[in-house]
Amino acid sequence: MNNPAQQGAPLMVLSAALPAERRAWLDLWSRWPEREPVAHPGYLASIARADERPMCAVLDLTDRGVLYPFLLRHVDEPASDSAGNYSDITGPLFGYTGAFQWDVDLHTAARFWSEFNAWAREENIVSSFARLSLFDEDLLPFDGRIRVVQPNVIRDLQLPDELLWRDVEHKVRKNVQRARNEGVVVDADLGFAQLKAFIAIYAGTMQRRQASQHYHFKRKFFEELIAEMPGAIQLYVARVDARVVAAELILTSTHHAYSFLGGTLEEAFSLRPNDLLKYEIIRALRDQGMTHLVLGGGPQPGDGIFRYKRSFAPGGIVEFKVGEQVHDPEAYEALVLQRSMRATAEGKSWNPTPDFFPAYRAG
Repeated sequence: MNNPAQQGAPLMVLSAALPAERRAWLDLWSRWPEREPVAHPGYLASIARADERPMCAVLDLTDRGVLYPFLLRHVDEPASDSAGNYSDITGPLFGYTGAFQWDVDLHTAARFWSEFNAWAREENIVSSFARLSLFDEDLLPFDGRIRVVQPNVIRDLQLPDELLWRDVEHKVRKNVQRARNEGVVVDADLGFAQLKAFIAIYAGTMQRRQASQHYHFKRKFFEELIAEMPGAIQLYVARVDARVVAAELILTSTHHAYSFLGGTLEEAFSLRPNDLLKYEIIRALRDQGMTHLVLGGGPQPGDGIFRYKRSFAPGGIVEFKVGEQVHDPEAYEALVLQRSMRATAEGKSWNPTPDFFPAYRAG
């Protein structure tokens, strides 16, 4: 029977910026059987922008628990007489979150959300937004509106080579064979000896795609992430002789892996290194005992990036959902009104799409 003192453990909201709270957060994360990388304080601290504070709401019940990692942001738009006092919550741009749980009953789940919502009101938090984990069984049901955004792709890794080879699209098999014939070789660089080559390839890929600044990272970011999360981040490279032509970083939990960041040299496109790289990553993760690789989706439903990912798991299409919650409806409406009035004063048109949340942050 669970200790009543454990059952009544209070909700704590911890900051990765405060050493004692960070240690408490990391201690609970380390005791969590799944240990999802997005919930690690080092990950959130590394990925957070200058205006975002990495936080985590936790229930530590010793042998059970809840971890809800998020980024806390100040709301710049003034509202009513409380200008400057509002904040809101979002998840990291890279990663699926929500309130992760293990062995938590319905009563404890309800108590978590009740205490979290009370904390949010006390802290003048207007709204919360989360890109929800694709593994529903690992989450508390989100306490708010859940909206299906678009399909994502998960590769089931629990197949032997023969079945795996048949479970990817023909064009993948064709490109894998071509890459092998062209002398492309894939290495698991778990010591990050090729980190410099990866960074150069990734930076070049982002420039070629004209990616927004959110996708550009300095070397320090990668070094800090690797130092913070030993064993939860892996580097794979595709090379021709000694030259790295494609590379990808993978994040891992106990059973799940996630395609994170990667790129390819433009002059190596004809060698098809990316298909071989992805295929060998799948095989390597399977051999490590991982059960699934999350490939993700594309910027738009059904676009070219999504179709490329789907080619590695034609039967692995799942719904990607987001959670949206308004903690302070009055402040939310005031912020939307203020945003609209500002646009009018500047002579601009402002008509956020119905699905943009929170609306007051629409461009």
